[in-house]
Amino acid sequence: MRAMVITDDGGMAPSDFSDPEAGPDEVVIDVAAAGVNRADLLQLKGLHPPPPGAATWPGLEVSGTISQVGAEVTGWSVGDHVAALVDGGGYAERARARAGDLLAVPEHLDLAGAAAFPEALGTLWSNLADVPGLDGPAALLRPDASAAPGSDAPSAAGRTILIHGGSGGVGSVAIQLFSALGARVLTTAGGPARTARCLDLGAAAAIDHRNEDFTQRVRDLTEGRGVDTVLDPIGAAYLNKNISVLAPHGHLDDSAFSVDEFLLIRKTDEPYIVASEEQLDRQQRTIRCPKDQYILLFAHEAVSASNLCHVTSGLRIRQRTQFPLERCAVAARLQR
Repeated sequence: MRAMVITDDGGMAPSDFSDPEAGPDEVVIDVAAAGVNRADLLQLKGLHPPPPGAATWPGLEVSGTISQVGAEVTGWSVGDHVAALVDGGGYAERARARAGDLLAVPEHLDLAGAAAFPEALGTLWSNLADVPGLDGPAALLRPDASAAPGSDAPSAAGRTILIHGGSGGVGSVAIQLFSALGARVLTTAGGPARTARCLDLGAAAAIDHRNEDFTQRVRDLTEGRGVDTVLDPIGAAYLNKNISVLAPHGHLDDSAFSVDEFLLIRKTDEPYIVASEEQLDRQQRTIRCPKDQYILLFAHEAVSASNLCHVTSGLRIRQRTQFPLERCAVAARLQR
């Protein structure tokens, strides 16, 4: 098979390799398309090495057709159309993927469009749903979040959520998911074209951060109450502003602090809250912090993408453009 290897000057060039073989819990995918992500760009600069055992060339999300199934894999068959998160190696004619990281391609998406959503969905899931022991955004995307009448299970319905960077990859998916789950979505984006796109995706209001103070607009739009959740990929520059627009018991999820950590802040009536290891059910560090803030930093874990199937119906993916495999370096340059 052909794969696009990294050259000494940070570009990519085709090279021939043996076809991959599926491990016991893996499948091999005949790749139809692969997405371009920030991690791929960092790898081209030598700043994001692949994990041990992974292919050495870039590509973290792919779509295509299963051509080989490992001995222990159930629920998937040769010929199934799938999208997948992979450890690396997506820029090739074939790629290995763990069966637990596969998504069935929704009927309304073609394979090219399907390659553009696993990473965005995985980021949302790991930051907002895959956090044991916490309410608020930690439960809104779980399969049981749409609770039966009378249930105490958390739900997105009736919540107000602020999503920064709504026109980007993660933001555009988040707008659609939370809107579909019944939340009122406010978002920020840069310029009229991008704010118009956010409104088209289902946002109740889109704030042009280049020309407006989002904190004041959020207060106006919520009649001073604030929002229940802020989803922010920006980081420290927005930290204090984000806290200021949180409603009581609101949550701030900030995924921008590093590749391996993210920040979760929870407003509370108590001076301090300390989560126990049993509550979180994972290795974690808890930091005592000033009144009305709760900060939790912990290692970011891989997400089982199969848990996301229930929220992909009707998802729209905006494709900027498409390139053949041999020109993936051009696609990468467009993303820089």
